[in-house]
Amino acid sequence: MQSPRISLLCDSIELAALNHQSNLSLDDLGKIFYPGADILDSPEEPGTAAELVDALDLAKERSISCNGLYPFTVTDRAIKSTATGNFNVYLFLLLGASLKIGGPQNFKTLQQDFRRYFEDLVCGAIRSAGFAAEVISIPREFRNLPKSLVPALEEVNSRFGNVGVLDHEQITSDDNDLAADIVCVPSPQIFGRKSWPSIQIQCATGSLPSFQSKVQKGSETFGSVWKEGFTKSVSIRAAAAPDELLRLGDVYWNRLCLGGWILDRTRIVYLASRGQIEGLPKEVTDFWKDLWVSRASINWISTF
Repeated sequence: MQSPRISLLCDSIELAALNHQSNLSLDDLGKIFYPGADILDSPEEPGTAAELVDALDLAKERSISCNGLYPFTVTDRAIKSTATGNFNVYLFLLLGASLKIGGPQNFKTLQQDFRRYFEDLVCGAIRSAGFAAEVISIPREFRNLPKSLVPALEEVNSRFGNVGVLDHEQITSDDNDLAADIVCVPSPQIFGRKSWPSIQIQCATGSLPSFQSKVQKGSETFGSVWKEGFTKSVSIRAAAAPDELLRLGDVYWNRLCLGGWILDRTRIVYLASRGQIEGLPKEVTDFWKDLWVSRASINWISTF
């Protein structure tokens, strides 16, 4: 059974394994998440054991989807962390998404920083999959782009091999990122030919109900400021979230995908698994140290 509750329980089980640093059996998990309840020996019977088995089944699906970057060993009846404290894409997303339940004294600051650096993590994962990608949202300076939007777009266009020709008259002083946090193309331009497909990604770290609007809102804005290149006919809209969306039923998933390419936690990790993650600013790896320390303070058991 895949449901929001099972998905959240799976997150909490992963956090428990991360903090206990030992093999957690079905009985161990029952004592943690359902204290005082009888954990049945037969997982086929209804009750708390059935929920835990569903959550472990989901963890196994996550492991497959992450293509070798899943930092846990999971079986039908147990889970164990393999994390070492070194930077891990999956844990970056898991811990960042879990900050919403609170716990650390500085969780608001951590949340603010996570929202900023999530964009860089997604951009790095896209690069690992072979794309040329740049974060164009503010602040741009630590990403080695000009502070002002127009020169930043010109620089990105240059790094992509002059994919397009910018129409300066279509950019206003109020424009920030043109409803695109990240822009990417399959590879730098070759032989000066234009019309490579381009992808504009909006990053969403908020509530799931607002996710669909993130995909669709302003979907044509970025393409509207170019005389050539980045046109709608060869553009893909995308949205990225740190949550794992295997919880969504087919109907809701299909509706979400009508707006564009959806990148959730396991899809981002899969992209990162295709090669060495590159281009992460030092600020991101420095933030990882604070995020890693926060794992013991997150209220991962309070939901159950």
